[in-house]
Amino acid sequence: PTSPAGSMSARDRSRSPHGSGDLTIADQKIVFLGTSTSFHLGQKYCGVNNGFIKCKEQIKKLGGEFVGQVASGRKMIPKDEKIVERADIVVTMNNYADVDLQKAKAEGKKIVDQEAFMTALFEPPKVLRL
Repeated sequence: PTSPAGSMSARDRSRSPHGSGDLTIADQKIVFLGTSTSFHLGQKYCGVNNGFIKCKEQIKKLGGEFVGQVASGRKMIPKDEKIVERADIVVTMNNYADVDLQKAKAEGKKIVDQEAFMTALFEPPKVLRL
């Protein structure tokens, strides 16, 4: 039997069958907004204090693309705006400007907090609950 997924676009395939609000990492472009001061999350999910590299590796392993990090707590500069424009998913961490988050929301980006994203990366069934 043929799979109905055979005729779906890559974007459609990234939708998870787990539920209407679930999204897989595959075929998604991801940006981190802010800086992480949550070393306990690195320990919990990666076994190290700074799990940034392991997160990037896992995104790639799951078929996603890490497009960058907007790390400052000030208003985005044009270079940062371009990074966010490329993203499908914006992962909120600490120390980001609220105006940046509102801009990402206005552009229709999927907003996910850091711990929910780390859970989706490292724990089964590896889906984001939106």
